[in-house]
Amino acid sequence: MSATLIKNARLVNEGSIIETDIRIVGQCIEMIASNISSKPSDTIVDAQRGYIIPGMIDDQVHFATGPYP
Repeated sequence: MSATLIKNARLVNEGSIIETDIRIVGQCIEMIASNISSKPSDTIVDAQRGYIIPGMIDDQVHFATGPYP
């Protein structure tokens, strides 16, 4: 199965920021580590030191649910 390899990312997780690579196979993160080697079938994305914020949720969104008057 082919994978996506995100290189040169800044991963924000539990109050820390680490510079790392992330390997994703299917819909699952397989590995988070520095300098992950790519395989010939990998799709490589250079994050260019951009931030990755897993599970980022806007907790200020309010959804109105019925019934409405």
